[in-house]
Amino acid sequence: SEDLESISITTLDEFARENKLEVGFIKVDIEGFEQEFLKGARETIESQKPAMLLSIYHNGSDFFDIKPMIESWDLGYQFKIIKPIDYTISIEAALFCEAV
Repeated sequence: SEDLESISITTLDEFARENKLEVGFIKVDIEGFEQEFLKGARETIESQKPAMLLSIYHNGSDFFDIKPMIESWDLGYQFKIIKPIDYTISIEAALFCEAV
């Protein structure tokens, strides 16, 4: 028989609010759920403007849609795509975001 364990899932917004956290940096590599994470972190991102390092290589929509999503929030972020030495976009590409 398999051992099963229940876990609770929350958003960054809920966790930061409940724990009165100041968020200065967000690093996310959650296998293609980055956009959903960002939706649940929007309040924290808008109010605290943390620097962020986001994986954007798990699926095409992450690569093409995450930057425009953050830009649409009009928070003054600048962006840099960080890629591995071989310059592919399909492996380990990340988006660095910093509010200026």
